[in-house]
Amino acid sequence: MAVPAVSYSNLVYPSASSGFIPEATGQVIAFTIDPGEFKINSYVQNVKTPKPIGVYAVLDRDAPVRVVNDADFVWKDGDERPEGREQIGRFQERSFIATRRDYSFMLGETALETTDLYDLKATEQGNAASRAMVNRTNRVISMLETTGNWPSTNVATATALNGGRGNWATASNDISSGNYLAVQRTIYAALANILLQTNSKVKPKDMVLVLSPNAAVATANSSEIHDYISHSPAAIEQLTGKAAALNPNLAWGLPTNLYGIELVIEDCPRVTTRPDMSATGDQGSFVGGAGSRVFVKSDSTAFLISRKGGLKGIYGAKSFSTVQCYFWKYELAVEIFNDARNKRMDGHVVEYFAEVLAAPIAGMLITGIT
Repeated sequence: MAVPAVSYSNLVYPSASSGFIPEATGQVIAFTIDPGEFKINSYVQNVKTPKPIGVYAVLDRDAPVRVVNDADFVWKDGDERPEGREQIGRFQERSFIATRRDYSFMLGETALETTDLYDLKATEQGNAASRAMVNRTNRVISMLETTGNWPSTNVATATALNGGRGNWATASNDISSGNYLAVQRTIYAALANILLQTNSKVKPKDMVLVLSPNAAVATANSSEIHDYISHSPAAIEQLTGKAAALNPNLAWGLPTNLYGIELVIEDCPRVTTRPDMSATGDQGSFVGGAGSRVFVKSDSTAFLISRKGGLKGIYGAKSFSTVQCYFWKYELAVEIFNDARNKRMDGHVVEYFAEVLAAPIAGMLITGIT
C-alpha cells in the first residue's frame, strides 16, 4: 500500500507570523442566492394544486363585450323575450402536469464533523436551493421567450409597436429625431393592446416590465431615458435621494417604475458548464470561476406581463396573471436522510412544478429592443 507523501514547508525563522497553527476565522466568502431574492418572485404567481395533474378553463373573452348591434337587445312590447342563444360564451379546457425535480448533495460524516472553516451542511443546502431557483427561472424565461407560445396579437417588435422609431438603445429625447420617445411609445402601444385583448380587466398597475441587465443599461443610456429621469422628480429621487436605498434598479441607472410600469431587472445568472476539477488559482479562476456564465434573460426582448394579486394565487379562482406556476406538495422542500450504514448524509431540495403561460393575452412579448 502506498504511503501518503509528507509535505514539508520551506525553512523559516521564528517570527510574529510563524511558529503556531492558524485558527479558522469563521469568515466565509460565498455567493449563494437566497430563494427569496430571485426576481422571478416579482412577476410570476405560484398556485398550490391538489394534484400533480390539473385542468383549468379558459373562458371566452369575447362574450362579455360582444355588442354587434343594439337591435340584438331590443325587446318590443308584445314580442317574445330575446333568447340570446348565440350570446352564450364558450370555453377551452387546458391541462398541465407538474414535474418533480430533485437537487441533491451528499456529505461524508467525517467532513461534517471536522469542517470548521464554514457550516458545510447549511452551505450545500443553500447551494441546492439556489440551483432549484435558477433552473425554475430559466424554465420560465425560456417559455416566455419562445414566440410560438404567444398568440400573434401579443408578440411584436419594438419598432412595430412604436411606429418605426427603432430600438430602445437609440431612443431619443429630440422631437426632430426618428427615434423620438421610442421606449415610451413601445410601452404605451403594448399596454393599449393588452387592455384591448383583456377587455380592460388588466390595468397598468397590474403590469411588470422585465428586462435583462444589459438591456437595462442600453435603455438607461439613451437620451430619452436620461431626459425622463431628469424631468421626473420621483425618478430622480430614486436614483439620488433617500429612496435610492430602496431602489433595486439603482445599479442600472433606472427607477423602480418606467412610464408608470413596475420595472424588474432579471439578473439571474447561470453557469452552463460542468465543474472543472483541475482548476487552480485564486477566486477569479477557482471555486467555479472558470465556468461559462450567462444571464438567464436575453438582451433582445422585454416582457410586459401581468401579475394581478400577490405571489400566491388561489387554485380554482379567476386569475389574470400571465405566468402561473402550479406546484403540488413541494414548492421548495428540504429533505435530509442520515445514512448510518455508510456514515454519510444524503441531502435533497425538492420541487414539484408546472410553469404555464396561462394568460398570454394579459402580456406582451416585445422583441428587437436592442
